[in-house]
Amino acid sequence: MAADSAPPPGAPPARPRVAVVGTGLAGLATAYYLGRDRRFDIELFDSNPTIGLDAASLTVTTDAGRRRVDVPMRSLAGGYYTNVLALYRELGLRLERQWYSFSFSATTDGTYYIHQGQGGWRGTRLPGRVRAAVRDAAVRARKAHTAGGASSAARAAAAAAAVWAAWASRTLFIAVCYIYFTALCLAVDPPADMSLEAFLGRWLVPAWFADRFVVPMFAAMGTCTLETIRKAPAHDVVIYKRRTFLQPHFHLRDNVRAAVTRLLVDIPADRRHLGVAVENVAQRHGRWTLRAGGRVHTFDHVVLAVPPGVAAAMLTDESDYVRQTLMPLLQAVKSTVVEVCVHQDPVVLAHLHPDDVSDLNFVIDGDAIESTHVLGHGVFQTTNPVVSPMLSGVLGRSVFERVTRSAAVDALADELARRNARGAAADASGLWVCGSWAWRGQVLLEGCVTSALDVAAAVRAASPKTR
Repeated sequence: MAADSAPPPGAPPARPRVAVVGTGLAGLATAYYLGRDRRFDIELFDSNPTIGLDAASLTVTTDAGRRRVDVPMRSLAGGYYTNVLALYRELGLRLERQWYSFSFSATTDGTYYIHQGQGGWRGTRLPGRVRAAVRDAAVRARKAHTAGGASSAARAAAAAAAVWAAWASRTLFIAVCYIYFTALCLAVDPPADMSLEAFLGRWLVPAWFADRFVVPMFAAMGTCTLETIRKAPAHDVVIYKRRTFLQPHFHLRDNVRAAVTRLLVDIPADRRHLGVAVENVAQRHGRWTLRAGGRVHTFDHVVLAVPPGVAAAMLTDESDYVRQTLMPLLQAVKSTVVEVCVHQDPVVLAHLHPDDVSDLNFVIDGDAIESTHVLGHGVFQTTNPVVSPMLSGVLGRSVFERVTRSAAVDALADELARRNARGAAADASGLWVCGSWAWRGQVLLEGCVTSALDVAAAVRAASPKTR
């Protein structure tokens, strides 16, 4: 077993050595921000054989040629993903605006609303089943009129009008609810400990609108169950809605592989330890040791950019702070499993009328929410599928661990923020943690970059200047 050697006595200060464990966006962004300083020797570790940020993405072949599909889907809402968008622009990546259309459906009663895109300015349209009912009633009315049955024609016409009027009244109701909910998010700051369910009830948001729009939309965004998002902090939803009001979405024109290439520009290939599992992390004699691949490495700083449960499993440090404060906080955080399937099986949309299929299609099934992104040319990306695609049509399937937003996450994020602010004075200084969950916000990519910025600043503050 080999170990890294220390500089000889009397030598000028060496550049601080930093290990970043995890190569998702949080880890890569931390390495990038520190790499810009040219003050640090940075090494990456990941148990994946490929860079984590792009590990699940795949290349598919369609009648339009070959294309790269990012897995999971990464859409960036303007106004909320400020740090992610700033990072991508700094990297010189090309961003494209994207106005998505949406369909909302339930397995119990089909499609109940269609949002046609452009931030709502393109309005809505009749769901296919409603349009079919109106058309059938109108056909019956014409046939009755032709046959000379005035009363039958009148009844059929009235039925058609009633179906259309019911849809129009529901659409008006949805519009009024949407305006009211938006106004609440723009004007009201809920207490930090108030759940979304309590917030919606406190302000009398109609239950049907909450259960059919607010909760499903944010559950799909967070790839979690409806009950989980109901119990999540209302502050998350309010801030997201406030910041993204009338803002477009963006996506990378050249997919996430281009981001990986530019984020790694300052990390030599021999400093990227891929397919190497980190077994433990502990502090010895004021520095941090990391055991991976049968070798013990010594670093001045270790950044754990991995899920809380994974970080807790790695830490074997015996200091009071790690054992009594940090470990219990990490272990209290819960996660859920998310499945993402890229496929060519339209059966996942079989419960939708063909005219209802939109860019993004949300389907409620009990407490679960399925979302399907239509990529075009017969390719779909479905998250948490209600109906599993046929194996013959599956191009790729990935399973992710997703942290569940809770009071435990907030407690951990607050402790990490205190440690970052203290820098060298922090307990167990030199050990840092970041990730999509490591901030007071939704578990999204913005958390990755925001926490990476904070950790990079803490590492700089805790490191002596070098020659």
